[in-house]
Amino acid sequence: MAPSLSSLPRRLPRSSLSSSIASSSSSRLLLLASSRSMSSRVSPPSTPSSSPKSPSKKPVKKGLSPLPDLNDTPHQRPAPVIPNWKDLDPRKTREKGLPAFDTLTDLQDLPITTDSLNCCRIYYLNRPSKLNALNTEMVDLLGDAVENWSASRLAKIIIGRGKGGKAFCAGGDIKLIAEMSSHESTRGKAMEFFKKEFELDWKLACLSVGGHAWDGSKTYVALMDGLTMGGGAGLAFGAVVRVATETTRFAMPETVIGYTPDVGSTHYLSLLDGKVGRYLALTGVTVKGRECLDLGLATHYVVSRNLDLVVDRLQAIEDVDNNGGVDAVLSILADYEARFEDEKTRARKGLDKWSPTDSDGPTRLVGDVRVLLDHAFSKSSVYEIVKELEERVLSQKEGSLEWEVATEEEKEVSNWAKETVEILRSRSPISLEVTLKGMVEAENDLKKVERQIADERSSGRQRYDVVPPNEALRLALMREYRAVEQFVHNVSPDFPSGVIRKLVTKMAPNWDLTVDPATRALDFYPDPVTTPLRPSTPELVLDHPLHGFDKFHFRSFGLPTENEIKDVVQGNHRTSGDLAMDERRVLGIFKDKFDWTRRGTKQRVVEVLNRMTNKNSEGYLAWSPRRPLPIPAAKRRAAEEARIRSSNLSSSSATIPPPSSTSERTGSASVYPSPRALEEEMMAEQREKEEKERVAREARELVAEEERRKVEAREEEEQMRRDEEERRERDADEIEERTEEKRGEEEEEEVDRERRAKGE
Repeated sequence: MAPSLSSLPRRLPRSSLSSSIASSSSSRLLLLASSRSMSSRVSPPSTPSSSPKSPSKKPVKKGLSPLPDLNDTPHQRPAPVIPNWKDLDPRKTREKGLPAFDTLTDLQDLPITTDSLNCCRIYYLNRPSKLNALNTEMVDLLGDAVENWSASRLAKIIIGRGKGGKAFCAGGDIKLIAEMSSHESTRGKAMEFFKKEFELDWKLACLSVGGHAWDGSKTYVALMDGLTMGGGAGLAFGAVVRVATETTRFAMPETVIGYTPDVGSTHYLSLLDGKVGRYLALTGVTVKGRECLDLGLATHYVVSRNLDLVVDRLQAIEDVDNNGGVDAVLSILADYEARFEDEKTRARKGLDKWSPTDSDGPTRLVGDVRVLLDHAFSKSSVYEIVKELEERVLSQKEGSLEWEVATEEEKEVSNWAKETVEILRSRSPISLEVTLKGMVEAENDLKKVERQIADERSSGRQRYDVVPPNEALRLALMREYRAVEQFVHNVSPDFPSGVIRKLVTKMAPNWDLTVDPATRALDFYPDPVTTPLRPSTPELVLDHPLHGFDKFHFRSFGLPTENEIKDVVQGNHRTSGDLAMDERRVLGIFKDKFDWTRRGTKQRVVEVLNRMTNKNSEGYLAWSPRRPLPIPAAKRRAAEEARIRSSNLSSSSATIPPPSSTSERTGSASVYPSPRALEEEMMAEQREKEEKERVAREARELVAEEERRKVEAREEEEQMRRDEEERRERDADEIEERTEEKRGEEEEEEVDRERRAKGE
């Protein structure tokens, strides 16, 4: 008799995963998933009553969930009959209407594969030839697996990973979606894909808040190794632990193809500091490597060659604590994360600045660049954003002194502003306005939910009586789904034509400039009450978890956020105390709260303090965000006026007016000057040219001298700061040593007193 699924062993050794199908729990899961995913291509299995009776076999028992967890007791709701893996013989499958699998290679070709060991569950996106881009079959298989793991009491750690080494997931199969959106008869299928994708992202996000009345919280870990874009970012966003590597390339590039960011990205990007989320959503720029950690897109940064070791350690965990395994996951990642010593080495080599080719370097969005970003992208329209950026672009035309008299900070801001303007001008105008409106709505939803939670607490009611878990995310997904419906039904003329020209014909898209994009953007967010979904659009179902707790969230385990630093500076944090805060106390608090050796932690706090605070005369900090650099237009006018004045002075003092000609003296009608007058005029022009060159040269020398003085002053200030830090560290070490010595002396005295007391 073939063994039933419930009679399989509770734990299977990993060493036998590839030896045979009979000893591989992963292979059985893949086979069961494949039989379910191919049910639309084959006839359904015959019922026991219609099939020939066999005295040696019994029909498989019902009552198992799709993709059952072989380490769990089958207590889930009833589900369709799943055949036993031994029944899938090539000679018998034709009778039962099931697909035939001759070798393990057939199973490994499935687009989603899974692995199960102890309390760890792993899904692999297995479509490397398409950079693991999602299609309907992958979403179906992964959705069933996640639903099963969510209901499992033993599954505590969920890991998502992509195969092939190039991508975690490059997004959805947008070419197929664009093709289906081009025909009225297939638009319903396109919306069916988005419905399943959104519901999958919702299930993944709800893993961390529990799925049942019992403590069902789990730790979802996304290994963002390689390309993580679009729909792939949606799979990673729901993870409370997101690991970036030096090969990570994160982006939400939808505006490039005339589309808009979806899969909950408007919600998650709104959780980033300042207006960084708006910048990433509108421009679609690629964030590489360590920048993901600096900006809050990732919580950890690990070298890619160590990911296999991390997975092995996680799979070796046999049991977890009440936090859903998060403490164990963080402890393991701490052993492999890049440390602060690496940062010191990079600083000595001059690699502590942003570089477009350095995946291991810090982000560019710091200092004055970040100040301008927050200022410009806080505007209410794309036109105002572009105008604000253009005013900061320095002129580099020949003859203009604007670039020559600018400081290094102003040049860096000008270069970034110019690049950003060029990027925005190359995107679909309609997509930009739709995306900006979606980001604004997501930010408003966050504020509304925060107010509701505050009212819930102030009224004395229990948590979740009014506001369910992940409510802001649910609102964002519902709103994005309505916008996606408009794109699929060609409300925007830029989609799907942008996909075809950009990805198929490899040509520059021709965006529609005949309509007002701000007015057209209103059509993408219709009132759900007065404007229901189209008949061909399936309803999006986002059921709240029956019970949950939002102890951990999107920014729980990354670098310190600006809001955390602000609370400490203003005394609103639980560790602040009642004393005024100076930089030393703030750094001390974060040194105790965070792992100070984590790459980027100290740099993050120092950068935020420099950008967002001011010091009074006593050295205490006040939260006062820095204003953007002055608009260079005034500097441009001042430089031009100075140049004109210097030119006029030099010409008036050096130019000798030519003498009057003989014809003028004699009253002749001839106006031709004499040869001597021509020679003197040429000499005067030459002297004027030389004088202008001298003035410009002196101006450049003055600017260079001023720049050298500033550099020397900064170096001296930096050296003083380093000396001060070293002195503080030495003082702290001495205090600690004296404290230890005093404690030792007190202990010795206590021992002596006890000894004397016993002697008496």
